[in-house]
Amino acid sequence: MKNPKFLTTGMLTGVLVAMTLNAGEPAVISVGAAVALTPSGEFYQHPVWSPHDNHLVAVSTSNYRGIYLVSFPDGDIQELSSADAVGFGMQWSHDGKWIAGRPARFENKRRYNAVTTYEVSSGEERVITEFSTHMPGTPAWTPDDQFVYLNGSDHFELLPASGTSRNLAPHPTGQVNYVLRDVIQNHDLLSNSARSIETVPGRVLNLTVSPNGEKLAFEIIGGHLWITDVDGTNPIDLGWGNNPAWNQSGTKLAFTVATDDGHELTSADIFAVNADGSGMVNLTNSTDRLELHPTWSPDGQWIAFDTANQGQIFVLEIR
Repeated sequence: MKNPKFLTTGMLTGVLVAMTLNAGEPAVISVGAAVALTPSGEFYQHPVWSPHDNHLVAVSTSNYRGIYLVSFPDGDIQELSSADAVGFGMQWSHDGKWIAGRPARFENKRRYNAVTTYEVSSGEERVITEFSTHMPGTPAWTPDDQFVYLNGSDHFELLPASGTSRNLAPHPTGQVNYVLRDVIQNHDLLSNSARSIETVPGRVLNLTVSPNGEKLAFEIIGGHLWITDVDGTNPIDLGWGNNPAWNQSGTKLAFTVATDDGHELTSADIFAVNADGSGMVNLTNSTDRLELHPTWSPDGQWIAFDTANQGQIFVLEIR
């Protein structure tokens, strides 16, 4: 994908440097070329890196079937779940020990969803809700990993991650940000009080909070990708972009910039930017791959992404 704001300067002492023309130093630079982590001929997408070790989770089909644990750098693959749609919006717990998913099943042409968690070390599955015909949103964890809730739902409910009764679960603490009916909410768990965060106009999608708790990144449906302070102030317009993902320090954001012809993707690349909006850079700038869904390694030295036209997961070393 070519973009008039960016220039790839080529190979300089073994380092492929992509740099901006109008915003100073790039947020990161790529070291060498991207390397395939999963084999060709098999289909894996939507990688999400563990917050603590060298494992990623991915799904196996375009309908988010299954959750697969992929080790880095050797690419060993282990199945955690084979359920339909379970990988849509799957999320690691903060301690890296569990994955939350939302599997689907179909009965008499009706779709039912539930929230489940999977222990990575043992493969243990915990079903923490009953299957229901109405379950919008994707699973997210409270800061203490004691509860799961649905981000993007039409109501807020804390679900004990242990699968026990809500009355037997510990009292939640901390704060969470989520989308409720297309509006960002800040929820104090101790007082069980929520307030709407007023920010840029439009319906919010794909909200992600920086790990340091200082910034929000989100898409506006039919609009641009934005960074704001955690209270919604100081908005930064990043232009067209999708699938925002913070590094572990909360200082940099990766995202996808894609174009289409109304029917299918025609280009897609992975970009990165500093949390203050400076240093935006095209990290892939490729013509033969459609790169989507970036995710950072815990140490911030690698970005993994999938490829829509190849069905493989690649990793790119950065610095």
